[in-house]
Amino acid sequence: SGYSRMVFRTFGWTCAICSVPVMAHLGVFSPAPVAITMAIGFFGFSIDREHALYISLAAIISYTIICGSVTFELIPDPGLFSSGHLAFSTKLSMFILVPMILTSTLWLARLSRRTMLECVDRAARAMELADRRQELLVEAKQDLEHALRAGSGKSGRYTNQNAGSYQLGPLVSQGAIGEIYRARHRRDAKPAAVKVLQAATLHRNNAVMRFMREGQIATSLNSEYIVKTHEVGQLSDELPYMAMEWLDGEDLASRLRRDTTLPVVIACELVDHIG
Repeated sequence: SGYSRMVFRTFGWTCAICSVPVMAHLGVFSPAPVAITMAIGFFGFSIDREHALYISLAAIISYTIICGSVTFELIPDPGLFSSGHLAFSTKLSMFILVPMILTSTLWLARLSRRTMLECVDRAARAMELADRRQELLVEAKQDLEHALRAGSGKSGRYTNQNAGSYQLGPLVSQGAIGEIYRARHRRDAKPAAVKVLQAATLHRNNAVMRFMREGQIATSLNSEYIVKTHEVGQLSDELPYMAMEWLDGEDLASRLRRDTTLPVVIACELVDHIG
């Protein structure tokens, strides 16, 4: 649940003020500055930017004043860890380095805070973008389903015409280069699905030749896991067609558009059938 800004400020200023007598008692050249470094790392990371800076700078300035006074012998060293045995060069080094380390800690804490907020913001924007794209994907799937079903059950251009041994019935679906009709065998009325290329593809010899070649290959295949192709031929206007067995149900593409994942059992069964 966190804590309020008032609690943070009260606690922070209490620590900053108390650090002065504690530092003076233990000694400015004792391990006490290590605790100040840890405290600055904590307070500097706070959401309360203004007081995070003030509290940390108060502790740094307090240490610098006391350490400088002891280093230049303006006041005697009252600390338990006395600096009387230390050379002036050593004390001067501490006077310069420790405040630099404390200031660097404050800078790193604020930098870490800013970096974290930027990462959170980028993550939030990425999630928002993903949600929008998911909505667009759902819309696209719905539009695709609508387009695939457009004209289904209605009469098509070739309804009631003959395609080899089959009489074409109502339109089932249509795509960019072809239409699929529900058909029946003219002798035994056995249902079939007949795919007819659209007239616009006639000028594309490669498309017609590929369609006929695929159909001829499909008629030679015989497997319970492959849709049987009964015959391949051409209509009276030379449009190629392919008559296949009629299957009730849905194809894998429709299933995956509805459910993005399949149960492991069904997926394994599909892989087994494909293999």
